[in-house]
Order: sequence, then C-alpha cells, then structure tokens
Amino acid sequence: MEKEKIDIKDTEIGAMVRSRIPIIYVESHEEKRVIDFFQELSKSQGKQLYTWDCTRGIDSVGDGEEEIKQNKDSVSDPLTPFEFIETKIAQCSKNQRERFIFILLDFHKFLHGESTDPVLERKFKVISDKIRPHHVTIIIVAPTLCVPESLKKIVHIIDYPLPTQDDFIQLINKSIDAASKSDAKDIPGSDFSLNGELLEKSSKSLLGLTEQESLIAISKSLVKRKKLDIPTLIKEKTVIIKESGLLEYYNPDTPISVGGLEYLQEWITKRKIAFSDAAQEYGIDSPKGLLLVGVQGCGKSLICKSMANAWQMPMMRLDIGRLFGSLVGETEKNTRKVLATAEAMAPDILWIDEIEKGMAGVSSSGELDNGVTAKMFSTFLTWMQERKAPVFVVATANNCHSLPPEMLRKGRFDDIFFVDLPNPQEREAIIKIHITKRKRDIAKFDINDIASKTNNFSGAEIEAAIVAAMLEAFSDNGREVNTEDIIKAVKETKPLYETAKESIEDLRTWAADRTRRASKKHKESSSDDSNGIEM
Repeated sequence: MEKEKIDIKDTEIGAMVRSRIPIIYVESHEEKRVIDFFQELSKSQGKQLYTWDCTRGIDSVGDGEEEIKQNKDSVSDPLTPFEFIETKIAQCSKNQRERFIFILLDFHKFLHGESTDPVLERKFKVISDKIRPHHVTIIIVAPTLCVPESLKKIVHIIDYPLPTQDDFIQLINKSIDAASKSDAKDIPGSDFSLNGELLEKSSKSLLGLTEQESLIAISKSLVKRKKLDIPTLIKEKTVIIKESGLLEYYNPDTPISVGGLEYLQEWITKRKIAFSDAAQEYGIDSPKGLLLVGVQGCGKSLICKSMANAWQMPMMRLDIGRLFGSLVGETEKNTRKVLATAEAMAPDILWIDEIEKGMAGVSSSGELDNGVTAKMFSTFLTWMQERKAPVFVVATANNCHSLPPEMLRKGRFDDIFFVDLPNPQEREAIIKIHITKRKRDIAKFDINDIASKTNNFSGAEIEAAIVAAMLEAFSDNGREVNTEDIIKAVKETKPLYETAKESIEDLRTWAADRTRRASKKHKESSSDDSNGIEM
C-alpha cells in the first residue's frame, strides 16, 4: 500500500495517533488490512509496531522486529500487554520518550460491559495516564464494539473505512497477476487480460465490500468464468450484501418501465445531471434525497428501481426494521455499518422502504426501548444533514402521520412527492406495460375499456387483475386471454380505495399543501364505474 493513499484515506486515524490519543478502538472485520495500515503508519512515524492476541501473545511487527521473551503461561492473559508496555516505559530515562503502536486483537472478548474484570478496567485507566506523555498508542481492533461505560471517556472509537476504488484496482491487479502465473492460465478458454475500461468498471462494481469479500468475488469470477467477469462480480456482491441481513443490492443495469408519474419522472431526469463534474464546477450541490409519500401499490418502489437505472447508479434497499438488534449496542452498530457501506459505494442510492415503520415511536422511545429508536433516528438525521459523500437517499412512506416532523423539514430531502392512485392515462400505460410484459399484443385488447373499469385501482391491483385473468384463461383449456377476462377479474376485485377510502382521502388532504404531485391531474370520465373524482 502506498503511503500517500493511506494519508489521504485515513487522515482521521493518522491525526489521532499524532495527537497522542492513548487508546483508540477500531471497529472493523478487516483485521489484516487494519494491521497493514498501522504497519505503514508506524514506519512513517519512526515507531515500532507490536501486536497481541490470546494465542500467540506479543509479536513485534515490521522493520524493527525484536525477539519478545514471554512466559508461556501468561501468553493468553489480557493483562500481559499492559505489563509489557509499563515495563518499556519504566526503562526510559527522564528525557526519553517511547515510540510505538500496540495493537490488541480480539480484545472485545475481555470487555463485557458492567461485568468486565475490574482489574482490567483499572489497568486501562492506569496505562492511559502512563503512555500519554510518550509517543505510544494502544489500538484495539475488533469486529464489534464493546466498551464498558467506565472506559468510554478514555477510549476513542472510530470505524475503519471500507476499501476505496483505488484499493480495489490494486487488489484486482494482484489477483490477475497471480492467476496469470498459476496453472489456471493453461485451462482452455482462460483469459486473464485486463484493460483500462474493465479495470475501472470491475473496481467500481466491488465498492461496498470488504477486502476479503471482494477477493472471494474475484476468485469465483476467475474460476467460474475463467476471466474477470463484471456480471459475476455484481452477482456475488448482491449475495454478500443480502447475507448481511441489513441491505439488498439492486443492479442499475436492470431496465424498469413506469407508467405515468410524469412530474416525478421529469424531476428525476433533471436531477441526473446534478451529479456530473460540470454541475459541481457550476456550483450545484449533489442532490440529497427524495421522499415519496402515497397510496400503497401505486409505484413508489418501482420508481426507486427505475431511478437507479436512469441514473446508472447502484442502489441498496434498507428495511429499517432490520437494524434493530436484541443485544445492547447492536442497533447502533448496524446503523453505522449501513451508512458506512452506502458511503463506500458512492455515488449511489440508498432506498429506505416504508420509513415510517422504522421511525414510529421516536417520541416514546425512552419509555419503550431505552431510547434506542430515538438514538438511531438522531444518527440518521445527522448523517442525512452532514454527509459529504454523494449518497442519494430516497425514502418511501404510506402513512404520513407516523413521520416525525424533523424528517420533513427542508435540508433532509430536496423534495417531497405525493404518489396518488393512477389517473386514466396512467392506467392505460400500466395496462400496456403488464400486457406487453407477458408477451401479449396490446392491439388485441381494448385498453381504454379496461382503464375505464379500473377507476380507483392502484397499479399493483391492475397487475393482479391481469394475472388473475391469465390464470382463468389458462385453466380454460389454455385458451388465449382477452379483454373480457381482464374486465371480469377487475369486477371481482375490491380495490384498497373501497376498503380504506377514509384513510386515502385523509392522506390526500395532508399531501395537498405539503407535497408536490407526482402526476398530472385528469378528470375521470363519467360512467357507472367512475365516481368522477379528480385525480
């Protein structure tokens, strides 16, 4: 790793070490990558690097390696590294200052909140004072955060950033170089060549993964496809992110058709250019986000997916309910992980689905969950306001009344759009999309008649009626579906508007002077199936 890149990427950590902050807690699953970084940092600052774990004890790492004599019986004792540090400091003369970095690995296993060994807690406090005058820093590297309350004022916590595109470029080059020198090069069909465009696209496709996860994706691509294959990398990335249980990844290359929502689609088209270098030079800030409020099944989720395709940006879907954990601190950890992944993949889109469900109960959080929901909500709001990375947040909500007022103020989102039940023209577009999607000729259907019969139907309900009609036709000796089948299915469907009319009208009233309309207004034609309302 080149020192220059580390200095740019990890300024915060470097500054903390130079500031003689005694104890730093680095939360990261990438132990090797963190150790490599501190090895370069210690070298650049003329310091020795030591590590400790409960199986090998104390090791000296780097150019100034020294033989460490240690009692085999005390190798796994968590007090051993503290005694080693105290001994080294005690051996210094009055005018000398020790210069080293000491990494404690898996030390979170010895920190158990209020049940932490009191001797160990006291050792932390004592050693913090002793090393402060010296150029000595203790680094705790662990995959999870576990700091007793009594130590939170002396232990500084940081999240180690995920690899950047430059890191992945280096990793891909090394992997391709290794594959080119292995026996795999002789396998028929193998192609380990690499050009600038392939390197650029493949490195971007890995953003958001750890180094180890990306190595797995690269290896699978080289083994399965016998080359660096971007679709394979994206597929592996999708699986890895989904396995985390927090996010779902959506490929921006998947085309999505949306019927209607002209004003909203026009807004999305205009905002695309705001991410360009020319727009930044012009003085335009990157768009922050969009809140979509509206009736269920009317295309809010669909427009999110189409936005990723239109902007050619990767998108991740977050269900806020997944962030809540049963263990103390787990919710906060999950929140930090999601936001770190979103920033690592920037520019990208973070889609927060049904945000009102996750934010419900913020005001009573202190009584119900010890303030966990309120803390998570505060973390999100602060991040949305202050983030520097170009992460576009698009949130969807069905129940506007559950949204905290802080979420709705300007600065959190660029705009708030209301997505209503589709108007006649939109219903025609939706019907055409779903008939075409099922490989049928729209010219054989009376689209206008179907649209007139589906007044107050959502897009999802129109699709469900078409699917039901096809099943009915197929069960009738596999004959071809027709207009009459679809209208029959429509008449047998009770739309949400009929069962929840009051709540939908209430939503429309709320949105009237608080949001922008996603669609143009159209009068319904007067007929037996229409109530004549203005959409």
